[in-house]
Amino acid sequence: MSNEGLKRIRHEAPSLRFRGKGYEEQDLQKLMEFYYMWANRLYPRLGFADFARKAMKACANKRCKIALAEWQQEFKDKNNTSLAAEIASDEERDITRERTQTPEPSEAPPLRTPSPIQPLRHDPLERNEHDNEDEDEQPLFSKAPDSSDAQDARARAAASRAAALERLAARRREKEQQQRQTNLIHDDEDMTESQQQQSNQIQHDEDMFEEDPGAEYLDDM
Repeated sequence: MSNEGLKRIRHEAPSLRFRGKGYEEQDLQKLMEFYYMWANRLYPRLGFADFARKAMKACANKRCKIALAEWQQEFKDKNNTSLAAEIASDEERDITRERTQTPEPSEAPPLRTPSPIQPLRHDPLERNEHDNEDEDEQPLFSKAPDSSDAQDARARAAASRAAALERLAARRREKEQQQRQTNLIHDDEDMTESQQQQSNQIQHDEDMFEEDPGAEYLDDM
């Protein structure tokens, strides 16, 4: 609690100026240099880590706690007072700016007489002509169709359709070829079976009309 102890931090620390966001590393380095100088002046033969432990132990004392609480409350009150003063000054600046920027009231513009209302058109011919004129007009920012894109799209569609038709025709030709091969196989089997039946019939007929070897002897007798 001496003048070189916590009182030194209370009186000299507020004089430190930090740059704020974006310069955190420089601000921390400035704060640590202040603490190093304070520790070296208070305990020249003690290392900074040992000094930090000794300071924490000393701050646990009841007397130091009361002093720290009083200083923190004073600091908060001071900040609140300065903050209120800054807010009041900002409000005064805003009011002054609004007064300077508000234009002086000028003379009211003369009243304009309303134009006579045009009669409604009931002639169907005039209405049709007016409608045709509206249809002929084009909007100012209308986008003209891109002919090249449309042609490319049609060409791609035609190519896709041609490719699909070609694949369909190829599948049909392949199916017809398989059907013809199947029919040829069946025809060959039928022909072979028919030839076999004819051969069996001929063999059967030959067996039936073959002469009996003992018929000659019977005729001679």
